[in-house]
Amino acid sequence: MLVGSSIMANAIMEDYKVLARGEEETTRLCAEAEAMMKTARDGAANSALMMEKVAAEAVAKEAEARAAKVLEEADADCTKLNKAVEELQTVGTILDAPENATALVM
Repeated sequence: MLVGSSIMANAIMEDYKVLARGEEETTRLCAEAEAMMKTARDGAANSALMMEKVAAEAVAKEAEARAAKVLEEADADCTKLNKAVEELQTVGTILDAPENATALVM
């Protein structure tokens, strides 16, 4: 009977060892899964940041293009104003000329 009990005890001990190895393996796999999840979350966060960066760059380029267009229009307006000033100065010079002043008085 003692031999039978010893065999049973050895079998039970072996089952506990197998269960312990299983628990160790489960703990290791859980740690690996957590590390993979963290990496995936970090990758997703990096992807989101990259997408935000690309969107911000697109907005910045669009704003830059609009600003360039506004500057171009302002430059054209400035050129028109300079031309108008030159024309007015020419008219003023003509009107200020003494020969034109007598013609206006008559």
